[in-house]
Amino acid sequence: MNLLQKLFSLFGLALIGLLISPQTLAQDGEPFRTRTFDVSSPAEFSAETSGSAVKVTGTQGGQIVVRMYAKYRNQDEYMSAAEVDENLGDYTLKLEHSGNEVDLVFKRKNSNGWNWGDQKMNVYFEVEVPFQTETTFKTSGGSISLEGVSGDHDISTSGGSVSISKGEGDITARSSGGSFRLSDFSGDIEVKTSGGSVSMDKLEGEIEVYTSGGSVKLKDISGSIGAYTSGGSISADLVEISDDLEFKSSGGSITVSIPSTAGLDLDIRGGRVGFDMINFNGTVEKDRVNGEMNGGGYSLVMQSSGGRVKLEYTE
Repeated sequence: MNLLQKLFSLFGLALIGLLISPQTLAQDGEPFRTRTFDVSSPAEFSAETSGSAVKVTGTQGGQIVVRMYAKYRNQDEYMSAAEVDENLGDYTLKLEHSGNEVDLVFKRKNSNGWNWGDQKMNVYFEVEVPFQTETTFKTSGGSISLEGVSGDHDISTSGGSVSISKGEGDITARSSGGSFRLSDFSGDIEVKTSGGSVSMDKLEGEIEVYTSGGSVKLKDISGSIGAYTSGGSISADLVEISDDLEFKSSGGSITVSIPSTAGLDLDIRGGRVGFDMINFNGTVEKDRVNGEMNGGGYSLVMQSSGGRVKLEYTE
């Protein structure tokens, strides 16, 4: 595959991720196939898909239910089971059940990542799992949604967006370009993306975010934070500080809002630093601040190679 083909392939995956998002899964359509598996909690679910959105919701009970929907490409009308069967020969569709584990595979046969536009139908999956379920995802373009599912989650996507809310556990997520949105979750979280934006709200745990260019927005985080971007901006609005904090950007701006009563050891550097001194002991220059605020305490590091860095107060 030459460079031009690779670029078109990546563009196609990103476009599929936008068009086939979990939010597009309408509830009024009829699934062309439904499979139900009996499991015990904690359960395990994995999905390996190409260009398909997967929405997973935690529910009571001891079953994993997989509902499959399909539409003709660029059309809103749902396909019947007979219509889907006529086109399934171009795809590999497998659902395997062993003990408390269910594995889903849906991929285009003989696909090299270049002929994404030739697919005749878009297939979506809605999955119900027990509240306590460990998940693993490996997707090429399709978006992923997790809601109300507690357990460890391992996510890898080539371009689709990821949305996770209302649960607890550890998250490891990687993307070649898709965005991440996480909220109302407790646990250790590591997110790496080559360009997508990251938004986090109401999280508790050890948070690490790495992005090659996308922006990072954090709000109401309790725990340690490490946020790093090669070019995007970072903004954090923190109502409580309970661990060390580190924010670094190679060129983008950094803005952090903290309680004015927080005890912190400050190390702030940037092309220009904005800082209002409140009970501060240390040195202040136009491009750096070092010292203790309110007698010191947790470490707050804010560093940008050229962007503006600003420390604000929430109260």
